Amino acid sequence: MRSRNPMINTHRTRKRTARLRRTAALGVVLGATQAAQAQQLIDFETVPEGNLFATFVDPVTGAIFSNSTSANMNFVAEFSSFDAIRPLTSNGTHLSTNGFSPGPGFGVAPNFSFDLTLPNPSPFLSFDVVLADDAFDIDILAYDAGGAFIGTYTDSVSGPLFGEDSVNATFTSAATFFEFRPDPNTNQGYDNFRFAVPEPASAGLLTLGATLIARRRRHA
Repeated sequence: MRSRNPMINTHRTRKRTARLRRTAALGVVLGATQAAQAQQLIDFETVPEGNLFATFVDPVTGAIFSNSTSANMNFVAEFSSFDAIRPLTSNGTHLSTNGFSPGPGFGVAPNFSFDLTLPNPSPFLSFDVVLADDAFDIDILAYDAGGAFIGTYTDSVSGPLFGEDSVNATFTSAATFFEFRPDPNTNQGYDNFRFAVPEPASAGLLTLGATLIARRRRHA
């Protein structure tokens, strides 16, 4: 059963515990490093509210969402009107699963694990979580483009009921494929995924290659 906002005025302000458990493959990366990097954004604002089916490709970035473990094994775009308790994810569309609440209402769903494939490698991945539980953990398993396991980032999200929280995952090397694994029997939705833009070195190599080809043609 999907959870709906019953317009509860009780704002439980449990302080976030921010427990970060990392495997040996992960390191501490300063937030300033991430902030200094150019970022791509998946915010679902160009996606009409409704069913996105079993696989969803973001029309802006090309990122792929797949392998939903919810009851319907699908993705949905869920629109909601502004709510001061969710300033980052309300008055717009977030990612959910199973069904949706047409119009300004909002919903989240239980047991919502899924996979995310980025269009290019990124050493970080941040996102906002819509909550229907006080607190729970999310494990993010990261893999490189060749499928090699990089490590697991675990964060504890918490906040007022029907509120939101943010996660900023960092890795010691760039990852392309991520598995999202929240605690079982918890309810959540997702929004505002941010990750790195392609490295400018790639564009530089292409330009250098074109220049060398042009020079060889002149001397031919």
